[in-house]
Amino acid sequence: LHGDMNSFLIYSSYQASDDHSAKSVLVECVGLSLSQFGYPNDEGVAEHRLAGKGLANVEALGEVKDSELLREYESIRRRSAERIWQGRGVSGSPSPKRHFIFLLKENVFEAVCRELRLVGVFPDHSAALREAASRINLG
Repeated sequence: LHGDMNSFLIYSSYQASDDHSAKSVLVECVGLSLSQFGYPNDEGVAEHRLAGKGLANVEALGEVKDSELLREYESIRRRSAERIWQGRGVSGSPSPKRHFIFLLKENVFEAVCRELRLVGVFPDHSAALREAASRINLG
């Protein structure tokens, strides 16, 4: 769920529950600048571009160090600032962004953002969605 100023991810987790029932986890991606969502699922993680770089050791959530995706984002951001502002004192210096990766059951979610914040664990997706909707900033 994306607003103009904040973004949220809701995903199911059995690990977030004491009774091993599925719970919905709500995470805020603070300062989200770039995201990717989709294949591979858990069976296909071995084919992910980061599989040989430590992804196999991640159980659910990890931070990608020395990230190619973050370098690409910073390069685009810097070139855009140079083109738009053309030396008028606006810096294209690196932003305080980090690259996170969530290994979900049927998808992978990658986020380039400043930080992740756990908003809460909810009994179902509807409750998590209501909480996210109450926090979303639509401009």
